[in-house]
Order: sequence, then C-alpha cells, then structure tokens
Amino acid sequence: MIVKPAFLRCLVPALSALLLTLCPFSLSAEQNNQLASAKERINFSGKLRMLSQRAAAAGCNLSANVNAEHNRQLLSLTSAEFSKILDALKFGNADLNIQGEETNEAILTALDTTKAQWQVFEENNMKRTSGSASSADSELIDTHNLALLESAQALVNAVLTSYSNSDASNGFNKVIDIAGKQRMLTQKISKEACQIWSGQDSDKNVKTLQATMEHFENAMVSLQEGTDGLIKPPTDRIKQILVGVWQQWNAVKPVLQKALAKQSVDLQSRQTLATELDHMLRDMNTAVGLYTVAGQQQGNIVDDGATERLNFSGKLRMLSQRVAAATCNFTAGIESEQSRSMLIGAQAEFVKITHALEFGDADLRINGEEKRRKTLEALSQLRKEWEPINTAINNILKGENTEENAAQIYDKNMPLLEAANLLFSEISGEYSDPTLMMQSDAMLVNISGRQRMLTQKMLKESCLFWSGQEAMADELSGTIDMFDMSLQALRVGLEAAGVKAAPTEEISQGLDIVWNHWHTVKPTLDNASSMDVTDFALRGVLLQELNAILSEMNDVVSMYTIYGKTGL
Repeated sequence: MIVKPAFLRCLVPALSALLLTLCPFSLSAEQNNQLASAKERINFSGKLRMLSQRAAAAGCNLSANVNAEHNRQLLSLTSAEFSKILDALKFGNADLNIQGEETNEAILTALDTTKAQWQVFEENNMKRTSGSASSADSELIDTHNLALLESAQALVNAVLTSYSNSDASNGFNKVIDIAGKQRMLTQKISKEACQIWSGQDSDKNVKTLQATMEHFENAMVSLQEGTDGLIKPPTDRIKQILVGVWQQWNAVKPVLQKALAKQSVDLQSRQTLATELDHMLRDMNTAVGLYTVAGQQQGNIVDDGATERLNFSGKLRMLSQRVAAATCNFTAGIESEQSRSMLIGAQAEFVKITHALEFGDADLRINGEEKRRKTLEALSQLRKEWEPINTAINNILKGENTEENAAQIYDKNMPLLEAANLLFSEISGEYSDPTLMMQSDAMLVNISGRQRMLTQKMLKESCLFWSGQEAMADELSGTIDMFDMSLQALRVGLEAAGVKAAPTEEISQGLDIVWNHWHTVKPTLDNASSMDVTDFALRGVLLQELNAILSEMNDVVSMYTIYGKTGL
C-alpha cells in the first residue's frame, strides 16, 4: 500500500478545499481514505440491492423469451458489476472513487455474508445464461434473489451506521440511501410483473407488486418535496431528473395495473415495460451520483468530467486487449474460472464506458452527454468494431463454436484497439483545455494509461505464442520493449519526447512499485519472446502477475488524473 503524504490524504480522494480544512489528521491514512469516500460506499453498497433484483428480472424475462439475447447479456453484465462492487467495497477501487481497504468489522462481516449469498445465486444464474438451467435452478434464482437482497440491505445498514458521522453528512447519506433504493425498486417491480405474467404464484406476487409500487411512489414524492426527513433536491439538475422519473412512472403505471389485475399482455408490451423501467433506473442512478457529489460540493455541478473522460477512454484501449487475452487463456485452459471472469468483466466494462462517454455516468463521474460531432463519430466507429467481438464473446460464454469465435476475437482486437486510440485522440484534443487539463498532463495520462493496455497485450501475445502462433514472438518482444521504456520515461522523464518525470511523491512511489514488480515478471516474458515454451502452472502465474501490474498501473493513472485536475 502506498502511504500518502498527510496533506494528500484529504486532497486526493476529495479534490475539495473544504475537505482540507475538515480533514481529521489524527486518524490513520486508511481511515482518512475511507471517510473521504463515505458517500461512494453508501452509493455502491446500495447499488448491490438493485443488481440483485436486476439479475432476477433479467432472468425471468430470459426464461419468458422476452428480448432473450438482451437479457442473456444483461445477466452477464450484472454479474460482472456485482462482483466488481463487492471487491471495491472491501479493497477499494480508484475507478469508483472508493479509497482504501475496509476495516470496520461489521461491514466486513456483512460483505462476507453478501458474497456467500451472491455465490449461490451467481452459480445458478450462469446456468440460466448458458441455457443449461433446470426448472429447480430457475426456481432457486427466483426465490434466492430475495435472500441476496436482504443481505445487501444489511450491508447498506452497516455502511450507513459506520459512515454517518455528522448531522450535515447524515442528511445527504439518508437521501443517497433512499434514492439508491429507488433504483432497486424499478428492478423489483420489473421482476414481480414478469413473475405474475409467467404464472409464478400470481396471488402472492400481486400483493408484493402492489406494495413495491406504493413504496416506490411514496418515496418519489418524498424525494421531490423533501418530506419524511429527506432534504429537498439540492441542485436544479437533481430536481429535473426527479421530475422526469415521476413522469416516466406515471406512463408505465397503466401496464403495471394490468399485471395487478392479472391481465395478460403481449411480449412486446412486456419488453417495453422492462425497457422503460431500465430508463428510470438509469435516471435514478444519475440522481444518486449527483447527490453524492452535491454532498461534498454545493451548487450546480459544472465539471463535465474532462480528466475522467480521458482516463476511461484510455481504458478502452486496455479492454480491447484484455478481451483477447482472456479469450486465449480461457480457451487454453489457463486459470479457466479466472479467465472466464476476466472475459465477462472486460465485456461489461467496455459496454459501460462507451455508454458513459456518450451519455454520461454518475458512477464514473462523467457528467453530461457528449456533444462534439467528431467525438461521437469516433464512438460510432468504435462500436462498429466492438459488435462482432461482443457477439463472439457471447457465443464463447454459451459454449458455441468456441474456436471459431475465438479466432474472430483474435482477428478483430487490433482494429478495435486502433478505433479506441482514435477515440482517445479525439477526447484528448477536445478536453485538453488549459482551464481543465494541460496538454503535457494529458500526455502523462495517455502514456500511463497505455501501460495498462500493454500489460494485457503482453498477456495476449504470450498466450497466443504458447498456443502455437510462433509469429507472436516478435510482436511480444516489441511490446515488452515499449512497456519497459515507457515505464522508465514516466519515472525519470524523457525530455526529448516532452515527458516530465513523476510530478508528485505519490506518483513516484506508485511507479516504483510497478517497476519493481515488472522486473520480477519480465524474465518469463523474455522466455516467450525468445521462443521458449513454459508450463501451464507458470502461465497461470504470469496471468496473475500481469493482472496485478495492471491494477497497480490503474492506481497510477488515477493519480495522474487527479494531478491533471488539481496539480496535486
């Protein structure tokens, strides 16, 4: 763990002068980090509640053949997001702005309980995704999701108890919790309506749906009016979003009332309902993100997330190579379960980031839709390159024509990387404004972000070489050299290329950690580039180590992102 200088322990997580004056310097660095991201912890623990119901709703609709392919992929994406948030709440995650590892025993216990419930649910969920679920498996999913929801709620309660530390903070914490619960209720409503139309204990589900609808409606009134102990919407944007969700709610109620009356509807109407409830989920998620920021920064939020856009567009480059690396290792039988999870996670993250760059995403602190024509064109081109890869991933996960679909990914991943590079270039040019980020700092985010991609490119190339593609040896050798030279340039600077040395002590320490780790891994990669074959066990170790370096580089990129925004 990197120990931050005392003044950075507050500034780095919060990016706020206010927190500098309030920072409890008597606390440990770990405690400071945790408190700085308290609202993010409340937000994302609350999001687990929603994901438990989102998976159940998608599973029910999949079984009913309502937009089956969409819901099959939604199950995979939901699984990846649930697992990512669980790990983030325990260990921290720079992308989600959750700083430091969790130390509170009550929260750790609740996390372990939720993880145990999730593992039971996910095992059967994956069977449903692949089409191999029995009726007993489906029944377990349809009942166990409530146990998962209950454990997720207990986790939220533990987080709220631990991180509610002042009257002012509690006002925002409570509204984040209630607004976050609305996300879950949209999916619980979707699930319960689906279950009624599927004939699952309809009398019981009618009563449950009625209660869920009343709960959602009452909370929407309280959020808009600031009643029942909630604060009023603190910004115009939040107020507008809540009004919009209320209008959407009144538009879908007539269809839900048909479910309450046990009146059948056609598949198209069921699909439309699920889609509209998903839109309400999306808008409530935006509101929760804005409440999270407004709790630290009063007034309307004008930061459009320039540095975050640069960071996450750069991350798409890494993901283009990660899907290929995961595919190769999965099909070769190298750490099969981990490789499969890598593939699902990379797919989910690619989809989330591309959507965020176009429409905004409060989770990623990207505010507002993209407006620039050339950037939107680059996003469109990226999606065209992504679609065949996305289809191939879905087929591999279903066990269909694995070799053929893997070959499709190997063939298409480099054009995808080129499209991601073009998008990054457009976003860098658009958002490298002196008032937002200096061009020299954008270069540091670019180079450090490219290092993330190179870890996965090396993992892909070594795997393909060891799987029989000997031509990959030269490619791998060049990638190794690029990673090594770029890492050295980031550490000590490269004046001829306009690259300055690590600008802060924290970044310098982070790069030193990567440098030392890299030189324990490099000999194994050198063996591959020199045509030596290694055994399966060592290939598994290499996968673990390069993924660890990826994580370390991701932390460094986040530090550069903060430096580009604040100079700290």
